[in-house]
Amino acid sequence: MTKNNDSGHPDAASSVIQLIGVTREFKVSGIQTTALDDIHLSIKNGEFVSVIGRSGSGKSTLMNMVTGIDHPTHGDVIVMDTHTHQLPENQMAAWRGNNLGIVFQFYQLLPTLSLIDNVMLPMQLIDSKKHAVQFERTKNLLEAVDLWEKKDKYPAQLSGGEQQRAAVARAMANDPPILIADEPTGNLSSSEAQQVMAMLKNMVSTGRSVVFVTHDLELAETAHRKITLSDGRIIEDSKTIHPKKKAVKRKQ
Repeated sequence: MTKNNDSGHPDAASSVIQLIGVTREFKVSGIQTTALDDIHLSIKNGEFVSVIGRSGSGKSTLMNMVTGIDHPTHGDVIVMDTHTHQLPENQMAAWRGNNLGIVFQFYQLLPTLSLIDNVMLPMQLIDSKKHAVQFERTKNLLEAVDLWEKKDKYPAQLSGGEQQRAAVARAMANDPPILIADEPTGNLSSSEAQQVMAMLKNMVSTGRSVVFVTHDLELAETAHRKITLSDGRIIEDSKTIHPKKKAVKRKQ
């Protein structure tokens, strides 16, 4: 289980992500539901963390807290020393663009934009650098995911694995220190999943923090640390034993 320091919060001073007493409640048809229940969580720079749990366990809500897509009913969310739940909406997009890369399960590439334009878009939204500089970074990112030759293709012309690799490249457009991935291999074949997981591990090796959600226990073991949720609570927070020996399951 998570260990706390003298302040009552786990390793607060060295954390890039902190959730302190986070509770998220919803009211549906007059019935109050607790999606997260008094979560205390700390993630350090350079950690590779998996989040696992059954459907409805709170995985997506937890990620929404970290990314600022949702806000806690009670508690504090601190990411890169910023109380993100206190940021006004007109500042959130710029903050997110500078600090987080987000990879969605279903890619979320814009269908009317070519691959190169999809990857360059985050830079255009927040970066004042000249187009030539943005183009060079986009080229480097697409080369890194082996997609430069398909730069003018549209998402519908790519395989699922290619779209997901493009989504990872887009998430890294502004060189964020933290990458959040929601079921990054959920719709991929075994070989495509291996490629995407190798990319995530490589990002960790460059000093970034990577947190990914999965329903796959075997895949979760490939991370350095595994967090298990159940009914909105963390029931396990542990280091994995043999992350390098675990294989990615083949998509059924």
